[in-house]
Amino acid sequence: MSFFQQSSHRDGILILDKPKGYTSAQLVGMIKKKFHLNKVGHGGTLDPLATGVLPICVDRATKMASYLLESDKIYEGTFLLGLETDTHDIEGKILQEMQGVSVSDVDLQRVMEGYLGEIEQVPPMFSAVKKAGKPLYVYARQEEEVPRSPRRIHVYAFYIKDRKGHEVSFHIHCSKGTYVRTLCHDLAKMLGTVACLKDLRRLKTGDLEIRDAIAWNDLSEENFTSLPHWKSLQDMFSGFPHKMVSRTQSECIRQGKSPVLSNVELRSLQQVKCAFLLDHEQRPLAIVKPYPPGQVFKLLKVFQA
Repeated sequence: MSFFQQSSHRDGILILDKPKGYTSAQLVGMIKKKFHLNKVGHGGTLDPLATGVLPICVDRATKMASYLLESDKIYEGTFLLGLETDTHDIEGKILQEMQGVSVSDVDLQRVMEGYLGEIEQVPPMFSAVKKAGKPLYVYARQEEEVPRSPRRIHVYAFYIKDRKGHEVSFHIHCSKGTYVRTLCHDLAKMLGTVACLKDLRRLKTGDLEIRDAIAWNDLSEENFTSLPHWKSLQDMFSGFPHKMVSRTQSECIRQGKSPVLSNVELRSLQQVKCAFLLDHEQRPLAIVKPYPPGQVFKLLKVFQA
């Protein structure tokens, strides 16, 4: 019997349609308490203002989340021209209001297209990025601005969906770590005005889509692991390259030693970004990535200490 057949029916990912007004951490706590779960985490923070796809990782899936969910995101949202806040969204303290803003759709789209590709983004002060061991929002709440290093992000698509006066609805496909509210703030500055995010909805993270998500109010004990909002471990790794290793190799890997695989195994795994190793009893052992030019594979995660 394989690991996937042996594992708990609650080892997997719940695709939650996050409601507005909650932090991602709050929802994790609520789910853990309501459904009496041991280990729960999430696969990508959403601000309280935002709604949409929030992957909830349960039990053993929490160990894999950081490697399975390093994925692109797709959002739709709306920003308001002529209003600036300290958080870059509608829930922040108003810093500036500009009357008579005149920005054409053509100019807006031109600036949006200028963000396509790999760019650098300075994270906002109201964010969880840490500086000297403290989240930036701690400094922000004390009205203290601190220097922040820019981070590389990638924007694959960014365009206007609709426009009603100063309200601009948009679509964006971007890499992990992108602050969409800050993009909206920055693009307005490029046009000589100000803007803040009014609403944001995540439609997709990796292969997890909003059409498969379940609303918080609809989630129950009876349907927790029902399709399509539940992804079991077997579902998660269905397209993930994997190999079973020997008892000796398993023990070495548990001790933190990088595995040396045979030439056959090397050829089959060398072209992938990472691979999933099973121990001699077909239990999850580690995630590894090729480390050219030799046959050694670098350990990314060991599941059994």
